[in-house]
Order: sequence, then structure tokens, then C-alpha cells
Amino acid sequence: MDIFRFNSNNGRGIEAYGSHFTLNAIGHFEEPSHMVLMSFTSGDLVGRHDATLAQLFYVIEGCGWVAGKDDIKRPIQDGEAAFWIKGEAHSSGTNTHMKAIVVESDGLNPQQFMAEKIAF
Repeated sequence: MDIFRFNSNNGRGIEAYGSHFTLNAIGHFEEPSHMVLMSFTSGDLVGRHDATLAQLFYVIEGCGWVAGKDDIKRPIQDGEAAFWIKGEAHSSGTNTHMKAIVVESDGLNPQQFMAEKIAF
């Protein structure tokens, strides 16, 4: 499992057409893919299972934990993303609240777009 940080410090400033915002690329996909928003309240979790496709778990609000193949729960918060490869056992949850956008596609390659990887 890799965890990436995505925030205004490592995004790209967009000013075209009078715009002013930060863009963090998610990816470009040719393979079948889908994207969902997951909302967790206190005590909610996604049980341990194998990823059917490569999966990027973007936390957009709150905080919680994620675990990969080693089954060690690691903290994650808004502005961070966990990445699991296809077939990797994983789980996630929170003791407070958390919202995450989840992108699943075999074409995911966050290392191509996200420069800052969190060491653990």
C-alpha cells in the first residue's frame, strides 16, 4: 500500500480563463473504471477484501485508517490518498467520520501524477 498527499501545495495552479484554483490530477483511463463517494460515520468500516481492480482511496473530509497487505492500520486524513494494487487485501474505516472518493481502474498509476509519497 502507498499513501499519497494531495493538496494545494503539490497541485498545479490553474489560471486560464480567469480561473484561480488548484488541480490535482487523478489519472487518465482507457480501461473500464468507476468512481464512487464513500461516506463513513463513527465506527464504519470496509471489511478486509482483495481489490478487484487497482484502487485509489482519496480522503476528502475527516480522518480514519487504511490497511494494506500487511493488515497494519495506518492513519489517513483529508488531503491524503491510499493506493492498493489489483488483488491486494485491504480495509479502511474511521472512529469519527470520513468521506473518500474511490477510483478503481487497472489503468491507475498515481506515481505518475502525485509527487509526494508519505513514508511509514
